[in-house]
Amino acid sequence: MSDDSVAAQGTRPLQGLGIVVTRPRQQADGLLHELERLGARAYGIPSIELVPPESWDVLDGALKSLGEFHWVVFTSANAVQPFIDRLGDVRRLRQVKIAAIGVATSSALACHGLKADLVPDDFVAEGLLEAFPAVDGLKVLLPRAAQARDVFPEGLRARGVQVVVAPVYRTVPNPSAAHELRCLFDEGRIDIVMFTASSTVKYFPCDLPASVRVVCIGPVTAAAARDRGFRVDAVPPEHTAAGLTQAILSLKET
Repeated sequence: MSDDSVAAQGTRPLQGLGIVVTRPRQQADGLLHELERLGARAYGIPSIELVPPESWDVLDGALKSLGEFHWVVFTSANAVQPFIDRLGDVRRLRQVKIAAIGVATSSALACHGLKADLVPDDFVAEGLLEAFPAVDGLKVLLPRAAQARDVFPEGLRARGVQVVVAPVYRTVPNPSAAHELRCLFDEGRIDIVMFTASSTVKYFPCDLPASVRVVCIGPVTAAAARDRGFRVDAVPPEHTAAGLTQAILSLKET
């Protein structure tokens, strides 16, 4: 449902729904605001927190020889800010091509005046790997979470690409999430839980009541949810915050 149709109808199509957003606080505000605009009771309860890596040695070593790299690839928007903070001057990237896994990551780069040279149509590691112009002899810097799937770097290495994986953040459990969630579940205030990454599923601190529906941002997150024993009710074709909102609107109509 578009903004115009919502306004024209004078409706708030998510009125009365209680929705938990599990993504990190740094990313949740826009999504929470949109859900509230559509009438939902939106609760930002991140199941994870983002903290610095145990060591910056790999990234710092790569940045000292940045001119040797052909590409810097970002597979999460969360990696952008810590990478830029460590880099210092974004002009150092003028001779390097940049790839982003999706529009959220591309937008995070744009906030620093950086334009992604490559954004795949399918916003998952497999889609990025398929779209990436990997040729023997390329050297790629991959700043990412300390814990992440190896589909992309291993796929590149199989094609003869040299990949340096540099941790720029870690995901850890949010210690306050369990109490907040259990209170809301006990009060029957939650209808939908929204998972925005497989790590938000991994560190989700409690079971779900049978009445609560689950919406996942993409197939990787959905697979993690099913592995936890959660029933997945919706996965949007567009793996973005806007796609999540549309999935909930569609779910509401069923």
